[in-house]
Amino acid sequence: TELSDGRFQSFPIVWNPLYGRSPLADRVEHLQGCLPTVLESSLFFTVVSASPGSNPGLMNGSAILFPHELPDRFAAVFGRQPEVIASAPGRVNLIGEHTDYNEGFVLPVAIDRRTWIAVAPRTDERLRMRTETTDEEVDLTLEQLDSHRRRGWSSYIAGVVALLRRDGGPVPGMDILITSTVPLGAGLSSSAALEVSAAVATLALAGRSMPSLELAHLCQRAEWDWAGVQCGIMDQFIS
Repeated sequence: TELSDGRFQSFPIVWNPLYGRSPLADRVEHLQGCLPTVLESSLFFTVVSASPGSNPGLMNGSAILFPHELPDRFAAVFGRQPEVIASAPGRVNLIGEHTDYNEGFVLPVAIDRRTWIAVAPRTDERLRMRTETTDEEVDLTLEQLDSHRRRGWSSYIAGVVALLRRDGGPVPGMDILITSTVPLGAGLSSSAALEVSAAVATLALAGRSMPSLELAHLCQRAEWDWAGVQCGIMDQFIS
């Protein structure tokens, strides 16, 4: 629902048909007077609140930056238009929790919540990253990527870019703007969506390509070595 200042606010709810609604769903009751609107219906859906007095937010209390707003927002932050915009989806896992790294069966499904990354090349070797999701900025040089580990969201991108550089192909300095509708910490693979969208954007900007399976393995290595999470390949593969 659009607010008076032109922004949109949303309220995340998870409904599990096997176990009933989550505690978050109980909070919908106080929104009834605001005429909440269901945007999409699935196992994971969003109710949008028109209440100007609160900002539950889709991601950590932040207002949503929609994909079509990325170029203008990028220009406002970096003073020019992006050259590449890439995205990757989150996922739900219907069967096979914790079996992808034990050679078991899995059935993941991509969802309509995505992470978008807008990028433009720089003439120096800096990597300037901003996420609208948590309203944070990180500024690194390409030589600092190897040491930028276990430092939150920026480490995922640092790992991807560092591994692409190790691959032997050119990787320029970049300005990077990120927005996402994949909820953080909700088991929807927001980290893989970030890694894969960063890899796709970087490859496109550098004029390079990579087979999808190889790209998924590269993103998995980034999560292992830079984020410190010993995940399987399922999340990156589905993103």
